[in-house]
Amino acid sequence: MQKDKKITGKTIVVTGATSGIGLATANALAGRGGFVIGVGRSQTRCQEAERFIKSNYPQADLLYLVADFSSLKQVKRLAAEIKEVLASRGRGLDVLINNAGTFCSWYTTSAEGHELQLVSV
Repeated sequence: MQKDKKITGKTIVVTGATSGIGLATANALAGRGGFVIGVGRSQTRCQEAERFIKSNYPQADLLYLVADFSSLKQVKRLAAEIKEVLASRGRGLDVLINNAGTFCSWYTTSAEGHELQLVSV
């Protein structure tokens, strides 16, 4: 990614945007002028990530939304929220960065009964 390339007018959703690569990505994109919608599982961690990015880029066009991707109900709600935000701004989604992930080495299911891992080690 070119460090000086501006992306003003672009809308980017970054999942897993509260730590690690996701947070670094959201931070870099916000610094380049894009409208960044960060997604995380925890309201507290979303607020911390937003404060971090705003401390680096006070003028950042940034919104954090909360959703746990292990819940299809929350995924559908998140999609509706994003659609509403985009409609209110009269814009579409330009980029989706699917970064969210989790790992567990034991059998576990979501609240809806779906297994949360594909392969057990």
